[in-house]
Amino acid sequence: MNLEDLVEANLAGERPDVPPELRESFDRAVAGHAVIQNALAETINLAKPAGDLG
Repeated sequence: MNLEDLVEANLAGERPDVPPELRESFDRAVAGHAVIQNALAETINLAKPAGDLG
C-alpha cells in the first residue's frame, strides 16, 4: 500500500498496518486531515467586527 491508500483506509475506519518508513508521513497526513476538518467545521461570525462587544 502507498501512503494515499493507507490514509484512505484510516479515514474509512480501518486500522491499516503502516510500514515504519511511512509512519511519520502517515501520522502527519492524518493529523493534517483532522486540522482541516476542524477548521471547516468552525463557525465564523462575520456580523460584527472583532472587538465589537456592543
